[in-house]
Amino acid sequence: MYKARVKKEKIPIKIQTLQNRIEGNIYLLPNTRITDMLNQEGSHFIPITDAKIYSLKSGSLVDEAEFVAINKYHVVLILEGR
Repeated sequence: MYKARVKKEKIPIKIQTLQNRIEGNIYLLPNTRITDMLNQEGSHFIPITDAKIYSLKSGSLVDEAEFVAINKYHVVLILEGR
């Protein structure tokens, strides 16, 4: 069975929560915005690849992961680009 792939754009991103800053990549469908992803009903998590997680207090690298999912209700700030 063949499943068509949906082409998505890779977007570098920085996300800040109350305790951490996460840098990595998100993937959006063409002609969509980050706000579209955040406002999508039924989806409570933001998938991030190549993630680096930094402490807001010390600025030091806490962890790295190929994939993390951040609960969008914990997001304080999102910056596109690096």
